[in-house]
Amino acid sequence: MEKEKRGQISIEVLFSVGIMLLIFFVVLILNSSKKSEAREAEIFLLDRESCVRISDAIVYSESNQGFNTTLEFNDVKNVSIQANSSSLAVNNVYCDLPFKFRTRVNLGKKGISIYNVDGTVTLS
Repeated sequence: MEKEKRGQISIEVLFSVGIMLLIFFVVLILNSSKKSEAREAEIFLLDRESCVRISDAIVYSESNQGFNTTLEFNDVKNVSIQANSSSLAVNNVYCDLPFKFRTRVNLGKKGISIYNVDGTVTLS
């Protein structure tokens, strides 16, 4: 008669459970990485959309005297235009303007007012 082994686990079972746990952790880490990349892409696209909205409003105001508008943004922290540059930056995401600004413009708030008075565009 053979004695039954009770309460013992073989090395093969421990090894296979360890491999399955290792695979599970690798998949978990990859999933977390992809999630953060997707969030970064979403933030970039939102900033790009805000940049294009501001650019479109500036271009429209340039061609329409007496035009004024206020744009409201929830996630915009920093809007800037460098002197003698045709690039608009929103949270370090750039888009182009069809003309250059003579002075540097920094707007770090949630609303941007755009005015065209006598052919001069003013941002505040």
